[in-house]
Amino acid sequence: MEFRKWIGREVEMIYEDAKGSLSRRLVRVEGFSGKHLKAFDLAKRQPRTFRTDGILALMPPAAQSEQGVHGPPPFASISASPRGRPSRGFSF
Repeated sequence: MEFRKWIGREVEMIYEDAKGSLSRRLVRVEGFSGKHLKAFDLAKRQPRTFRTDGILALMPPAAQSEQGVHGPPPFASISASPRGRPSRGFSF
């Protein structure tokens, strides 16, 4: 995945952590170094570092609401089974 093109931009990211939990985040990409992506999480208002192998998708953010509120769309964190399948149903 090409990360450098997103530097300085706000993006929606689908991320899988080391425990297999998925999350959807709205971040501003600050930089890329080796196996890590540095970003500012707009919903949590904190800098974050993400493993690049856990980033499943990066995309331009969905249209913002009329109020201009930052934050990802509602998304329930889930855990993946050892076979990589969700342990319970979910939708975006």
